[in-house]
Amino acid sequence: MWVMVLGSKGEAADVIRRSQAAAEAECGRKLRVLRTDNGGEFIVAEFASYYADEGIQRHYSASYNPQQNGVVERRNQTDDSEITLRQTTYAKHVVELAGLTDCNPGLTPMEERLKLSRDSTTEEVDTTQYRRLVGSLRYLAHTRPDLAFSVSYVSRFMQRQTTEHQQAVKRIIRYVAGTLDHGLYYPRCPGATHFVGYSDSDHAGDSDTTVLLVAA
Repeated sequence: MWVMVLGSKGEAADVIRRSQAAAEAECGRKLRVLRTDNGGEFIVAEFASYYADEGIQRHYSASYNPQQNGVVERRNQTDDSEITLRQTTYAKHVVELAGLTDCNPGLTPMEERLKLSRDSTTEEVDTTQYRRLVGSLRYLAHTRPDLAFSVSYVSRFMQRQTTEHQQAVKRIIRYVAGTLDHGLYYPRCPGATHFVGYSDSDHAGDSDTTVLLVAA
């Protein structure tokens, strides 16, 4: 994998060429397909002729899809002492998508000891909207590990959803509404770095399959 930082969007063409050269040199194969968002820097005439000359197929991410097309703000701040990653604008988008802009923020993303089942007898809800909200939360969780367990939990009910499942999703989003600026913070650590991990195990906690759930 190659990561190349752009000083400005005008550098995109040069960076693409250098990335292509590095990939082809390492793999010994020609680049056949390039997938990007619909940003103006990728659809200018200069790129079109370059793709044609190189025989590269162009694939674009879906328009008006914040998870793909770059509308989402992934705010990356770097200096000599720290790196901060957060998605404040996208978090606001998720809250708006759920119609909870003026909601009372939640203190936690999930009710304590919540147990949901695929066989819930409560009223069924709109499947499309449920999946849209959960998919948006899963993307947000890339920079929000505090959402990992709760989002993973509601993701298990994507085939059939009821008001119980919907309320659990709204609880997560109410928590997001009160923590819009939360994200990842990496301070520079002088000397040796030590990693410390935590896990929360729920033995046979799945009421449908009785499998072991572990969030780390």
